[in-house]
Amino acid sequence: MIEQWKLARNLIDAKKAIDSLWYISKHIKELYNTRELCNSKRSDYYINICAVLDKSICNNGKKKEFVNSNSIIARLYNERDKHYAHKDKNYQPTFPWSSLEAEALSYQSELNHLRDLCKYYLPNELTLDFVCYDGELFRRIEKISPKDEEEIKKRKYPLYGKPIPKNIKTYSFKILYDIDDLQNMSDEEKSKYGVVMEDGLTTEEGLQLRQDACIKINVLHDENMWCRPNEKSQRLYKKLCSEGFFDEYNHINVLRIMEEIQKYPNGDSPLFV
Repeated sequence: MIEQWKLARNLIDAKKAIDSLWYISKHIKELYNTRELCNSKRSDYYINICAVLDKSICNNGKKKEFVNSNSIIARLYNERDKHYAHKDKNYQPTFPWSSLEAEALSYQSELNHLRDLCKYYLPNELTLDFVCYDGELFRRIEKISPKDEEEIKKRKYPLYGKPIPKNIKTYSFKILYDIDDLQNMSDEEKSKYGVVMEDGLTTEEGLQLRQDACIKINVLHDENMWCRPNEKSQRLYKKLCSEGFFDEYNHINVLRIMEEIQKYPNGDSPLFV
């Protein structure tokens, strides 16, 4: 399963490139150098999805067979090989989409199709949960500095940055930042590493970070952990956000909760039905 999760990392990196393109399409007027940003994300998409193909159905000399029989695969390899991996003088750019958003949504369908084609090489638990989000660009647009981010975390998590009580037994591990760091590492060396499971500033970022962490844990410990959104909980969360119970950083508004409790002391608020 470890090799499957390594391949899953490439698929999820391609998915996050689509998430970013989708986010750029919604905030294009708030960003500079959008052409460069989009090309960078397209490069991430094509290089990662072709890496999945290279290591799965197009392995063992089958690339030509699939390129000749599948127009989607042919287009992906053409973009990667003639434009993003290196600049081919015979490359002809095409842009059949009506908008950047249409392009991002088209890539979503394309990636779902390719995930099905490569399903026997990927973990059964893996899902493609697209979100309109890019963490770096979100911070740029909202003008969130590292100092601001620390303050947001302190508001959200009262124990954040506080010392651990002396009566709590603790363990120390090196942080695993990338699964490539595990290459040629012995089991004894691997046992010294741990994975940080972060929540992020938003629900979208929390999903991306937790899925990244699951992949690292699975490769490090040969596990099959995965997480995905719960649709019912997501609908309730969005409803509560619209009513002021959470801010844009998922911070609970205690005063708003107390207001609702006072209004409905019997716990029969229509918001929770």
